[in-house]
Amino acid sequence: MALNNEVLIVPQKHLLNGELFRLEGKHRREDKLPWVELRKELRKEGLELKTIDQSDDACNARAVVFIEVPSPRNRIYRFCLENRMQERLFFMAYEPQIIHPPNHNADLHSEFKAASTFNNRLVDGRKYFKHNFTLPIRHGDKISLPRGNFGKKKLLCLISSNKYSHRKNELYSERIRAIRFMERNHPADFDLYGVGWDMPVIHLPLASMLPVNAAIQRFYPVFPSLPRFSSYPSYRGVSWDKAKLFPNYKFTIAYENELGSYGYVSEKILEAMLYGCVPVYLGERQISSMVPAGCFVDKRSYSDYRELYEYLSCVDECEHAGYLENIERFLNSKKAYPFTIDAFIESFSRMLNGGSA
Repeated sequence: MALNNEVLIVPQKHLLNGELFRLEGKHRREDKLPWVELRKELRKEGLELKTIDQSDDACNARAVVFIEVPSPRNRIYRFCLENRMQERLFFMAYEPQIIHPPNHNADLHSEFKAASTFNNRLVDGRKYFKHNFTLPIRHGDKISLPRGNFGKKKLLCLISSNKYSHRKNELYSERIRAIRFMERNHPADFDLYGVGWDMPVIHLPLASMLPVNAAIQRFYPVFPSLPRFSSYPSYRGVSWDKAKLFPNYKFTIAYENELGSYGYVSEKILEAMLYGCVPVYLGERQISSMVPAGCFVDKRSYSDYRELYEYLSCVDECEHAGYLENIERFLNSKKAYPFTIDAFIESFSRMLNGGSA
């Protein structure tokens, strides 16, 4: 039987039924825009991008693309293998080692024709193709950062989910150290946002190996009668609109989930820059090869949080404006291309076509 023209994405469950492409849906528009633009480009080639549940003929799809390496027990993955679809099977790795180790173990990738990944140790231009976190911008867009009133900006914020990992090089605990320092010493200068800071998080290896904490954060909001915790006095709730939130702060703690992930540069630093907040960064060891050093504060340059705070609190309007000018210059330069929708489309096409965009 001849193959159809479908390229099928296997995303997280909440993005099935075409939600991945629905900009007006309840999930973040910024995350979906690259997929909407990719679908437009593939249609020019006669291909139709869908989530896999939208297909009536998945076994004859042109390609099936998993978001993250699936479990061997995954129903869709087993279906693909049973129908001998290995030459049409792909995956895209977004999560680092501490969150999803199978993404980074080449021994588990033999059933896939190709993949796109941020992991520079795997990228070879043959089976593994480079991709980065994608900002909701096109190459050539004129980017102008929001400036706001410097005197009205609060010093520091942190936007992240409350998570725990027992694995080496995790940075969740480092975020908590930053939060606790600010809460104890400079509470008026700091706000905390994100999912799970008012819910229980179990700090045990078993809770990390099993999806216990993830399950708590998924189901806890469904039951409003469950007690909310006040362990973090700086917590200001969940904020999904970073474009509105970030301009109210001079700096943000922008720590990746993992230290030294060989090319992992995420929304933690990139979205902060796009929305006019200077990141205090920790994560990718070679970050300055991807983002110019003048665009962020490197946490590694400060021996402790007391020293870091002393620097941040002394930054005047002129110096802060210099950071924003550097960021704006970067986002409008060719160096920012890897983080654009155009680069996302190019990377996807190269993966699908064996290296030819």
